[in-house]
Amino acid sequence: MMKIVLKPCPERKKRRALVAEAEKIAAEIKVTNVWVKQPSENGNGRVRRSIAEVVPTGDAERSVLSGPLRGPDSQSSSSTTAHDGDQIVEVDLQRQPPLFTRLSELNEQRVEWFWKWWIPLGEITIVDGDPGSNKSSFLLDLAGRVSTGRSMPDGTASVHGGVLLLAGEDSLRKTIIGRLKAAGANMRRIAVMKGDVSLPDSLTDIQAAAVQLTAKLIIIDPFMAFVQPDANKEQAIRRVMTQLKSVAERSNIAIVLVRHLNKSGGRQSLYRGGGSIGIIAATRSALLVAKSPDDPHMRVLCHHKSNLGPLAPSLLFEPVTVEENVVGIEWRGPSDFTGEDLLSPKSGGGAALDKAKTFLLEMLRDGPVEQDVIENECKKQPFSYRTAERAKQALGIRSSRKQFGGVVFWELPRDKEQGDGSDSPHIDRQPDLAVYGGREGDAT
Repeated sequence: MMKIVLKPCPERKKRRALVAEAEKIAAEIKVTNVWVKQPSENGNGRVRRSIAEVVPTGDAERSVLSGPLRGPDSQSSSSTTAHDGDQIVEVDLQRQPPLFTRLSELNEQRVEWFWKWWIPLGEITIVDGDPGSNKSSFLLDLAGRVSTGRSMPDGTASVHGGVLLLAGEDSLRKTIIGRLKAAGANMRRIAVMKGDVSLPDSLTDIQAAAVQLTAKLIIIDPFMAFVQPDANKEQAIRRVMTQLKSVAERSNIAIVLVRHLNKSGGRQSLYRGGGSIGIIAATRSALLVAKSPDDPHMRVLCHHKSNLGPLAPSLLFEPVTVEENVVGIEWRGPSDFTGEDLLSPKSGGGAALDKAKTFLLEMLRDGPVEQDVIENECKKQPFSYRTAERAKQALGIRSSRKQFGGVVFWELPRDKEQGDGSDSPHIDRQPDLAVYGGREGDAT
């Protein structure tokens, strides 16, 4: 008589399931009886459960030990051959690997930063912007910094490593090399992929190249140029983003995607990027580059999504011509523009600018005030000194000194004081001291 013996299983539902599975196996291998051993009060006991009588295949005993009947990482049964030629089926029902991981078994991991608060390591970041907004030039400036270990635009520390570029629009020889030189890049630390590249097919090669280069940054510019199939299809793009994230995590590399804005207005800045919504959903940080609403020559870098830390304050930069056909980046300090301000020009610069205008009108109502006093007072306000400078320009406020090399004063124009258009009698006028990225008193 052949039999299947199961080890003790205290859970009734589980025991029933195991018995049912054992009966199925028994029927397949022509076993006549199933024996189930289960706990009793004295720790022993055996319950016999019979199945339909089938023809025995011999006198050899077939035993099924406890083990995994199902599971993605295990086989439902394993078999060997006994000395007499009969199979011995072994199924380990109680050794099935768990289908979950307890959080108590995991260690907390701190976020590492390529650029603190702006761009995390081991994650995907996206940079959105219209054509001509200098978003590619901005990223090449960052590439130059990481290739030499120089500090970031806001003065925070930089990581030091290689950069892998996937450039789908700008010419390497005519555009990118010149911009990297203008950014002071170490050209030996920056590389491009050979041959045709597409996502996700080339991800294995991309990761291998990044490891060989000891890269800390991968730039894909623009992202849509490399995605196969259509980047507007939700399921396809989510598969690409999942695999990209895996590459970033395994290699602890910051992957930055560049994307153009779509033409639909009236939406939040976060949803103005082209392609599937799955792109912005999969990124952990999102940046926006746009022209400044009150100075078309300036650019604003805005941080409008962060899942790993606070939003960084916006920054101003100016694209400057270093030499013929070569554009460099010069950073000009903080800005109060938000993403909505940048993509909604009708806002007139945003609420912060309006508050700064009101502040200056009140502060200068009784006469000129020293620039240093205004700068210190701005620290107590919900806007930056840079916004006060923009408000100053919008209101036509003048800068002047009582004597050459003396203290700089700010003063309302006469039409806002008395409306007579005359100059102030007690201050010698000097031309306005227009400065980006520094205090007016620093001018020489």
